[in-house]
This record gives sequence, structure tokens and C-alpha cells, in this order.
Amino acid sequence: MIGTFDTPGGLTGYAGMTQQQPLAIYLTADGKQAIVGTMIDAKGNNLSQKPLDELVSKPMTEKVWKQLEKSTWIGDGKNNAPRVIYPFTDPNCPYCNKFWNDARPWVTSGKVQLRHVMVAILVPSA
Repeated sequence: MIGTFDTPGGLTGYAGMTQQQPLAIYLTADGKQAIVGTMIDAKGNNLSQKPLDELVSKPMTEKVWKQLEKSTWIGDGKNNAPRVIYPFTDPNCPYCNKFWNDARPWVTSGKVQLRHVMVAILVPSA
């Protein structure tokens, strides 16, 4: 469990995570039952998504971005580019090479910086 949030109907909402996915759990007023899942209103609006985004998804995403920034990567493009992309790149992968070639216009225009996190999945390089 990561945090609690207010809900209509006297239930207490809990935001948590299971298998790397945000999860909403609602505890009844007497504390004897719990309901797991999405709460919707009479119009079908999802009432669970906003608290899960704020309490689980946003902090989890920020943590992953910080980890990627600290990882070992090879920069391709301007450091002040407005967009940064972290591709996981295998130099022996034809799809990775195609992506590199297809991204050239964005990189050379200064709109994108690629930060290649190098992996060796297909075959080791000498």
C-alpha cells in the first residue's frame, strides 16, 4: 500500500501496487470487507484513475526516469534537446539500426536527444 484517498460512499480508498501495476482497494466503513478494482460513478466515469495516477503511477515513473538518467548510456544529439528518448539498443539488431537511421532527422534538427542504453541480446560483439 502506498497511500489513501477519499472516495464517495463512506469507503476508504487505498492506492497500492501489485506486479508493477497500480491497484485500488476500497475498505468498507466497518473495516470488515475490502473491494478491489475500479470505482465508477453513475455516468461511467472512472473515479480510481486520478488517485492512482497521483499516488502510484507518477512517483513510480519519476523514479524510473531518475534511474535511467543515472544509468550508463551513449548520448546522440544535443544535450539541450527538448525531447530525450532512452532506446535500449543492440548494435547487432537490424531494427535498432533502422530506428537509429529513421531518427536522424529529429536528432540532427536538435529536437531529440537519444540516450542509447546498450544491450547485447542477439549476439555478443567482439
